[in-house]
Amino acid sequence: MKKSIVIQSIVILLILVTWNFIHLGYKLQKQAYFEKISEVPILVFSQNSEILDSLKTQLSFAGYVSKIEIETKTEIAEKLISKYELNSIKSVLENHSLPDVMKVFLEGENFDRARKEELLLMLSGTDLKTECNPEDWNILFDKIDFLDKSYQVINIMIIIFTFFITVFMQIHFEYKQDKFWYVYESSGGKYGQRRKHFLISSFFAIFLPAILVYGSYLLLINFSYLTIKIDITSFGLEILVLLISTHISQSILRKRLI
Repeated sequence: MKKSIVIQSIVILLILVTWNFIHLGYKLQKQAYFEKISEVPILVFSQNSEILDSLKTQLSFAGYVSKIEIETKTEIAEKLISKYELNSIKSVLENHSLPDVMKVFLEGENFDRARKEELLLMLSGTDLKTECNPEDWNILFDKIDFLDKSYQVINIMIIIFTFFITVFMQIHFEYKQDKFWYVYESSGGKYGQRRKHFLISSFFAIFLPAILVYGSYLLLINFSYLTIKIDITSFGLEILVLLISTHISQSILRKRLI
């Protein structure tokens, strides 16, 4: 009996560890895509500072904008003079009609196709010149969509596999104990003991690995060995799958578990 519990525990532990590595891989890759959206700012040029100030006010209320910076033509001229040692043509730069520049940094996690269209509409003013590449965003959106769909398919496959392997192991090992329980009951063993044993075995073989995995995850997060957080719903789904699997096994074995 102990051997069957150990075998089931190891199998379930391997499944859960693999499943949670998939959760982490998904989170890491998606975060990488979000960072690509966030790392390159949108540049907006205008000769009219009031237009940029008005646009900044509008964008400050957008949940997909993380930061906005405006540099005036005077600040730009001073930076060029300082960086490239252009003191000899300082008066030329100061008199030249340089535009003001606004840098818009996006919050990749909150930016999507609908918000992209909203943003482009806001930046389409006649007195504005914008430097950005919407096609790069579309490519990243496509990659994110593919990642989401792949993650869903993999989760469904793991759920089906976990259902199958959990039910199979519980029924298989319970059948192998028929002889023991026959002798036990023939010897006047306590009524209902087999069902109680099944539930206890299920806890140690099925749910203890889940507790160990979740506990290990919390420790890694607490000691900052892991910075990417797995959604609590993912752990809830894992527990739910194990609970339903155990319930199915118990229903199939109901005539034996008396």
